[in-house]
Amino acid sequence: MSASEILKRERERKRAQRRERVAEARQRALAAAKASGIRRILRLPEVEAAVGLKRSQIYEGIAGGKFPAPVPLGERAVGWLEDEIFTWQEERIAARDTKRGNTRLSPPESKRRRSAEVTAQSRRHPSTEIATP
Repeated sequence: MSASEILKRERERKRAQRRERVAEARQRALAAAKASGIRRILRLPEVEAAVGLKRSQIYEGIAGGKFPAPVPLGERAVGWLEDEIFTWQEERIAARDTKRGNTRLSPPESKRRRSAEVTAQSRRHPSTEIATP
């Protein structure tokens, strides 16, 4: 094994160790923040993953007053408060449940109506009637 290969492996090993230390430090910081009640700020990729919307849809919602506004973090950086995103999600779920009659498990009204119509038609269908002599 040449000296350059040894140096390359050593660099890779040190990089891997650094990545592990950074990941561990990030996990400790998150745990400490949760324990102390500190509000967490999410960056755009995390918000997109949490709410299922893309960047343009998020900013359209902000402009229309339907999505929480971001918090400025610097000249060109913004983030969203995690609890505001959670509240927005809960509001969306509540709005859906209100439309469905306050129950998450019931199907939409139109689907129930269609199901009842199909059942009624099958009762009247000639093939289901028994011929009497």
